[in-house]
Formats: sequence, structure tokens, C-alpha cells
Amino acid sequence: MKGIRTFTVIALVALTVVGWATFIFGNGSKYLENKSYISIADQWVEEGLYQRAILKYKEALVYDSTEKNWTKMMNAYEMRYAEDVSILSDYITELNNALALYPKNVSFVQKLYELHMVSNDYRSAYACMATAIENGVTDEKILKQAQELKYSYDLDYNTYSGFKSISANTYAVAKGTGWGCVDASGELIIDYNYPYMSSVSSDGTRLYDTSLGSRLVDSTGLVLGIFSFTVSESGVFSEDLIPVLCDGKYNYYNSFAKEQFGGYDMAGTFQNGLAAVQQDGKWVLINTSGKEESQEFVDIVIDSNGLYLMGSVMVAAKEDGKYQLFDKNGKSICDFIADNMDFCMSDGWIAYEKDGKWGYVNTEGKVVIEPQYEEAKSFSYGLAAVCKDGKWGFINTSGEVVIEYQFAGADYFNAGGSCMVRCDAPGVEDEELWKLLILNLGL
Repeated sequence: MKGIRTFTVIALVALTVVGWATFIFGNGSKYLENKSYISIADQWVEEGLYQRAILKYKEALVYDSTEKNWTKMMNAYEMRYAEDVSILSDYITELNNALALYPKNVSFVQKLYELHMVSNDYRSAYACMATAIENGVTDEKILKQAQELKYSYDLDYNTYSGFKSISANTYAVAKGTGWGCVDASGELIIDYNYPYMSSVSSDGTRLYDTSLGSRLVDSTGLVLGIFSFTVSESGVFSEDLIPVLCDGKYNYYNSFAKEQFGGYDMAGTFQNGLAAVQQDGKWVLINTSGKEESQEFVDIVIDSNGLYLMGSVMVAAKEDGKYQLFDKNGKSICDFIADNMDFCMSDGWIAYEKDGKWGYVNTEGKVVIEPQYEEAKSFSYGLAAVCKDGKWGFINTSGEVVIEYQFAGADYFNAGGSCMVRCDAPGVEDEELWKLLILNLGL
């Protein structure tokens, strides 16, 4: 019996030894085979046989998927790509595979970025950069390129002599002697056939001046009303009223183009039953019957489409001429005061002036960027136009200049990721030329 147990132990030991030997020999064989594959692939790279080298590297990666070996294969791809750009798609696929294993490899990230840029695939280029940063890549070049790409842009080829700020995702624009309409991407919606055109209302109604007279037209083309005079300036149709300039004064007309009330020096668009108007040097809010509904102000800031209110915030100046923040009924909402202020846009960071410099304050009256600019416009969709040395550029909410100072003027960004900028022709005086700046990645 003792002999049997001894024999069993010896047999188990023998089997274990054989097993380990087989394992070591097998893996050693694979290791040697892998080393052989890498060596052969390296040799083929030296001989310029990049396709064969890539295939051999792939075989080696099955056994030894190290960052070093992936780098060797990517280098072979790079040299093959220099010979034949048709492999671009395969090259991008393998770089993505490499980054899935080694997400912090700066060389892989940089090369993938460059290949997407060659294809003008800005979104994929930015995505690979953003992913790398999220994974902990801190390379300064990567960070800089990501920032530059995020705010990269094109200027539309069309040039306009004038425009009305975007409303309902469209711009009324002047080109030559006529007015037309383009969307936020610069696509022509209405040809430049009209001597005058207002901004469009939220329901699609606008005022045109045509050879048949000035008329109010709805979104379907139905003529709602015809004016008895030629209109050269107006606001936006809202709540069945539109302010129209006639003989030097603004009057409000209904959808039948019939005068309701007026005699104002300036007149805004109705919002929630109220509009801002100026008369005899004073500003007030009026209702849709023309009755005053607020205290008098020295100034109420309205945007180029006549709006006085963004959300529940109004910017105005009282008797002392200092600008403050008020609610929709004209009641002060904080103690902040400034020498001048811009209109409150959707972001709620409002440009203000103090002692000759412009900065930014939020709707709670807290200064978020100290005054430092010659001029400035309020933030809209994360960006704001600022002026330095007579040129306009754009900053983000961190105060970083993301689009350099280069324009003669600038408007506000819209939800479509574009903005009107002034690009006057050199040497041409007293002529405004505007182009649509379009972010490659949108917002």
C-alpha cells in the first residue's frame, strides 16, 4: 500500500514537471516567434516593404500587444501613408485601436488629429483631442490645438452692407441696393430683391417694401396689410403691433397696417404686453394700448430688434444716469451700478462700462470679469465680442481670447454657431462690410 502511494506522488510530480515544461516551452516558443515577427517586420520597414511589415506587426501584436510594438506598426503606417493616401481609413482605424489600449500616448493622439484635419473632419479631430484630455493627457501642444480647433471658423464668401440681428434663426441682410434673408449658416432664403425688409417675427411675419408698396406679409406669403407710405425703417411685428418710422417719428401699426398710436422718438418690440419707448428725452414702458406702465427712465437699453427684456432682466438708467438691473416691471433687482451697459443676452453675463473700461457682470450684480476692454458686447452662447486697439475679437467665459482681435466690428453669436463681423475693405472710408463668421464645430 505504501508503495502505491509513493508511486502516485512520483507520478503527480512528473505530470506537474511535464506541464510546466510544456507551458514554459510553449510560451517561450511564442515569445521567440513574436521576437522573430518583430525582427522581420523591422527589416521590411528598412527595405521599404511597409505593407508586408504592417501585416507582420499585426501578427506580433497577437502575442505581445505592447505600446512599443504598436508604435512600430504606426510608424510603418505613417511611411506607407506617405506613399499611398488611400489607406487613410485603415490608418485611422488602427490609430483608434492603439488609443483604446494606450489612451495617453501623445504621438497617437497627435497623428489621429492630423489625419482627421486632412479630411476636414473637424468634429472627429476635436473629439480625439477632447477624449485624450479627459483621459489625463496634459501635453501643451495638444491642449493648445484643442482650444484652437474648438473656436476655428470660416468666413462666408458673401459680403453685406448691412444687416438686422438674427431673429427666428434668420438675418435680414442688405446686399447692393436690395435686402434679402439668410439663415444662421449663410444660406440664402429670400433673394435680395427688396428696397427694405424688417427682421422676421417669431411667427414668420415681416414687413417688406416692394414695387407695389410697403406691406406686412405672414409666413405663408399672405399680405396682411398695405401701408399708405413707403417704409424705410421699422421694428419687429409682435402682439399684433409693429413700430414703423414715419415723418421722423415711430408709430405702432396693427396687422392691417392701420396706425394705432405713436409719436415716439424710439420704439421697441412688444414683449409680454409691454414695449420700451422714448419720447421727449425720457423712456417708459407702455402697454398695447399705448398707456404708460412704468416709471420714467433716462435710458432703457434695447437690442437691434427692439427687445428690452431678456428673461426677466431689463437694463436701464434712472435720473442720475447710472445704469442698473431691473425686473420686467422696472423694479431694481440689485445694487450694482455702471456708467454704461449693454443689452442682457441669453447667457446673463452683461457688458458694462466703468471709468472708461468695459467688463462683465451677471444678473445678480456680481462682477465676473473686471473692466479692461475698450468696448465690449454681452456674452451670447459662451462667447463675447471685445475691442482692443480699435479691433474686435472674441473671448470665452474664462476671459481667454479665442478669436483674435482683427475685425472692425462684431455682433453677437447665435444658436447656430455664427456671428456677423465687420470686415471693411482696406482704404475704403465710411463703408461697412459685414460677413458671417461660422464656427467649424458650432457651439
